[in-house]
Amino acid sequence: MYKYDWVSGGYDYLQDFGMSPRNSAIAGYIIAAAKKPCTILDVACGLCPIFPFLPEKIITRYVAFDNSEYVDSQMPYKGLKNFEFYRLSFEDFFSNASIKTGSFDFVLYFGMYGGYDVYAERLERLLPYTRKDGYVILEAIDEHISDVLSVMKDKHPGYNEIASCSMQVYGNTLSGVTRERFRSIHLYESNQSK
Repeated sequence: MYKYDWVSGGYDYLQDFGMSPRNSAIAGYIIAAAKKPCTILDVACGLCPIFPFLPEKIITRYVAFDNSEYVDSQMPYKGLKNFEFYRLSFEDFFSNASIKTGSFDFVLYFGMYGGYDVYAERLERLLPYTRKDGYVILEAIDEHISDVLSVMKDKHPGYNEIASCSMQVYGNTLSGVTRERFRSIHLYESNQSK
């Protein structure tokens, strides 16, 4: 088993230098789209590799969750004033009444894996947490992005895709995870308030 696979409890390689273009692209979408300091919900966040790419002044609240013990033990941002981390599964986060989530300017779901039904179920639960004038950033490896795009088109016509990029990332730690080098990132804007 390659040491950067999920067996370690969190996709460690997302912190790798080779992932900088991916992390920069996602942060760039947030910086370009944010009309004011913003709130962010990072779903299944891992070690929040885009966080260091965002200027501190742009974030008023960053809520992240992941069910990994490894991520919980290694999360470097827990002490920051505007950062909240919860060690919870996807299902537990959304059913936990004690967490005051509210709505967010940006909802980030870098689900990468799963077919149409998985994305449909998750996005059905996630998108209500997006502000009426908010944004959703979705990422998948190339073989799954058509499912993500189909779910958004079929089930969520209240969102318009306004930017996207596909890239191949490469770095020392990515040598054993070839299929994960190919990334497709899509920025959607909610048009529910229009």
